[in-house]
Amino acid sequence: MADRGSPAVSDSGHDTEVVPRLEAPGTLQETDVFRLHASVVFVTYLRSRVEDPEEFHRLLRASVEAHLPKVTGTGAVGTVEVFGIKELPEDGCQNYHVVLRFDPMVCWKNAREKLQVHIDVGGADEVDTMSIRIRKKNRNEPVQLFLDYVQSYTAKDGVVFGTLIGTETKSALTRKEKWRTIIDAKTRSETVALFEEHFPEKWIFRHVSCMVILKMKEAYPAAEHVPSFKVEPWKVPAKMLQWKKNNFQVKKGGRPTCLVIIGPHRCGELRDV
Repeated sequence: MADRGSPAVSDSGHDTEVVPRLEAPGTLQETDVFRLHASVVFVTYLRSRVEDPEEFHRLLRASVEAHLPKVTGTGAVGTVEVFGIKELPEDGCQNYHVVLRFDPMVCWKNAREKLQVHIDVGGADEVDTMSIRIRKKNRNEPVQLFLDYVQSYTAKDGVVFGTLIGTETKSALTRKEKWRTIIDAKTRSETVALFEEHFPEKWIFRHVSCMVILKMKEAYPAAEHVPSFKVEPWKVPAKMLQWKKNNFQVKKGGRPTCLVIIGPHRCGELRDV
C-alpha cells in the first residue's frame, strides 16, 4: 500500500507524479437515470465485493467495453482508457475510484447502468455494487484540466491499477502520425497516395485545402516523350524555303506576315522558325 503523500505506483510499474487533492473533482450526478455525453468521467464504486484491484480492472473493462460506440468510418469498436485506485477506508469497505476516457465519446441514455461492473457469483451474473457515484467535468472545463484534477485526487492511499491517462487519445496520436507522413512525403504523387489512403474524405471534400499542401511538394517528373511517328533528320521543306523567300526579303520591308504551321505535337514545327 502506498504511503500518503508519496507518488502512487501502479501495478504496471509506472510512477505517477501527481499531488493528491482533498475534494472530489467534477459535478456529481445525483439522479438514478441520466444521459452521459462525454469523453471523460470519474466514477467511485463503493462497497465492492471484488478484492483484487487487477481483477476489478479486468471486470470493469469487460463491462464497459460491451457498450462502447463504433468509430465513424472504420466501424471498429471504440476504446476506453482506465486509471484507478483501490481505497481501503477505516470502515474496511472496499472502494474503487476510477477515471475513464472514451474514444470516441459515449452518448448513453442510462449511464449508471452502462458503468455497472458485472461479476460471476456461483455461475450467475450479478452487479458488483449499486453504490456508484458518477462525476462529470464541469461545463466549459478543459478535458485535460479535469483529467489532472481527477488523477491527482485518485493518487492517495491504496493500490493503483491501469495506466495514467495522457494528454491525447490514441486515435489523435494516430492521426498526427498520418499527417506527419503526408508532411514528410517528398513528391506530389506520394502525397496524393497518402491522402487517398488515410484521408479520402478530406481529399474529396477539402480538395482545395489539400492542393495547398500538394503545391509544396516536388512536381511530378516529366514523362519521356515517345513520338508516334518515325523521326527523320530535320530538313527544311522546299515550300517553306520558298515561302520565306517570298515574304521575308530583306530589301522589301512592310508589315509582318503571319505564318501558321500545322502538324502533330512535338514534330519540330518551330525549329526553322
